[in-house]
This record gives sequence, structure tokens and C-alpha cells, in this order.
Amino acid sequence: MVIKEIRPQMKITSTLSMLCCAIAGLAAEIPAIVYSLDPATPENFRLARELGFNTAHSYSLGRPERLDHDLAYLKRAREQGLNVMYNLNGKYWTADDKTPEQFRAHVRQLKDQPAISLWYLYDEPAIGKIPQLRKLYRVLKDETPDIPVAIAMNWTEDFTAYSGVYDIILPDVYPVTDQPFPAAPLYGLLDMSRDLLALGKPVFPVAQLFNWRVLKEQVPARGADPDKCRFPNAAELRYWLYGSAVQGCDGVGFWSFYRCLEKNRAEGLAWLKDTFAPVLREYLAWRGNGFVRRMELKRFHDSRLLGMVCRTADAEYLVLVNDWPLAQDVRNRWLEEQIGEAVLTPFGTTRKLPAEVSGGRLKIDGAVEPWETLVWKVERNNK
Repeated sequence: MVIKEIRPQMKITSTLSMLCCAIAGLAAEIPAIVYSLDPATPENFRLARELGFNTAHSYSLGRPERLDHDLAYLKRAREQGLNVMYNLNGKYWTADDKTPEQFRAHVRQLKDQPAISLWYLYDEPAIGKIPQLRKLYRVLKDETPDIPVAIAMNWTEDFTAYSGVYDIILPDVYPVTDQPFPAAPLYGLLDMSRDLLALGKPVFPVAQLFNWRVLKEQVPARGADPDKCRFPNAAELRYWLYGSAVQGCDGVGFWSFYRCLEKNRAEGLAWLKDTFAPVLREYLAWRGNGFVRRMELKRFHDSRLLGMVCRTADAEYLVLVNDWPLAQDVRNRWLEEQIGEAVLTPFGTTRKLPAEVSGGRLKIDGAVEPWETLVWKVERNNK
């Protein structure tokens, strides 16, 4: 079952048919969410859109006494072509002196705002908050059944306990500190996403959009040197984006715009424009309006390789992601009867190494580099 469009600018695709009742069908743009889009200046909203984002978030939203501020934020985002994942400030609404009916009154003042495409109920809630969150979730489903409810989550062994308080889960892992490439443990985000996808609800992984140097007081606890911390590079960004798509994730998020520019705006802007934006734009161009067909190549996963054959409205693609910080030899790999014979053309910034599909096997002349993502356009030879 597919319900009606959430908002004119964005719909969301369900990863599994059992959740189609919670979210809508294919979109003009898959959700590409930027956290903490602050300060809320026209310049910053325009910059976010230019970088490729289509959905904004701000931690400053969600307090009833600041309703005028929130409405102004929503209006400004809409004027710049952005939807909003509206921060409901669940910590405020789960306090002992707040009631679900007070929360309902707040939601009613906002629910018809066209910029709101997602409710962001809580940022990394503790497990003890689940009873209160269930009450707030029921209010949202009652008042706005067509607007999905999202929460963020860092890793916890109790992740299954949260399934009744969200429609979409946003796992967040930020592993790039001072490690030289390819030593950062990038796989944590995709491993966590895979576990959450098994629960049957959509997962939008939240990747790193900052240099840990801005949080230098927290870095020593991670065993890193604040002065040597760095931004993620293009290979790491491509790994997160394409790897999550192979797993079945239909949206992405990045934390955070404010932290990226907080200490050194010039440095952050240069990284956003020169490194980050080309990767996000390439990825969104590849995704297009979503997948008409998607086949995960499960045998690849035995060796920490992620593989997928997918078709968009315009083309067919073969995707191979090295899910490991070591080079891997992939000279002759069965494609599980998905493609027999084909010519492979590198897409975007994919490295141009000799590759073909022959006899139902992917044949690559050379190793796949650490964390490398290879995306080819497939031209089948059916003779």
C-alpha cells in the first residue's frame, strides 16, 4: 500500500513493503538532510541548497514560546527550496511537567506548514524515555498520519526497544578523527544501519560533516590528537553514500552544518564546496527518482564487499563498494545470475580500471582500493 505524497517537494520510499503504510512512494529528490542549519540566514539556506541538500534541520526549533521564530525558519527554508525535518525538541516535551495534550496543541499550530516533511521527535533518546515517546508518537500519528516521525540513535544494544516510537531511524556515527586514510573505522555506520534495517523500517544514516577539531575537548577521550584531526575525504564520503544505498537506505543525513563552519568558516566552506558537494551531487544524480529495481548481491558480503545491481528510470547500474580498509582482489566474481554479458562504463568519479561482465561474472583487472566505491553504467549484451 502506498499513501499519498508527504509534501510537494519530497516523498520518501519505503525500504520494505511492510512499512509502506508509514511513508510514501518515489520522490523528485530522496531526502538529503543537513543537521543544524544555523544561523538561519538566507545565505546559509542558499548555500545548503547549492551543496545539494534538500532538507534542513535546526536544534533551535520546538519550543512553544518561540513559535514565531519557528514559523520564520520554515518560511525561509521554503523560499530557498528546502523542506524541513522539524525538530520537536523531545527532551522538552518528555519533561515531568509536560503533557501529551500540550504537545498536541503545539503540533496543531505547525502541522499545516508546507515546509515540514519530517517530524524529528528526539535526538538520541535514552531508553528510559520510551514510555513518554510512545505517547508523543501516538499524538503525531493521530494529528499528522502522512508526516513520518524520525529519531536519531547512536549505537546501543537495546536498539530494538525503540521500534514503536519512530517511522524512520537516523543512526549517527562520526569516526574520522586524526587517522590517516584509510585507517578510520568507517564501517561502523553501515554496520549499524544494516542491523536497524533488519527491523523493517527505513534507515537514513547520518554521516560526518565536520572536523573533530571543533570539539577538541572531546577528542582526547577518543584517543586522538585534536591538532591532527581532519575532514572526511571524497573516498570516505562516497563509501558512506553508495554503501548505504546498496544496503537499502533511501535517505541520508549529515551532522552538522553549524559545526562544519563554526571555528573556521573559510576552511569549512572550502571543504564543503571542493570535496563534499561534488560527492553529494554525483550521488543524488545517480539516485535520480529512486530505484525501479534493486538486487543486492549477497554473496559479495562474505568478504566485506557490498554489491548491487539496480535500475533507475534512465539506466542500469552495477555498484561495488569495498567495505574494508584493505585493498581486495576481485578479479572474478559471480553476479548471481543478474547480468550475463555487459559492457561497463564508469559513472561519475569512479576510477577507470578495466572491468566487464562476461559469462555471468564480474571481471576486474586489478584490486579494489580501501573503502573504494565503483559504480558502472551497464550496457547489456543479450546475444
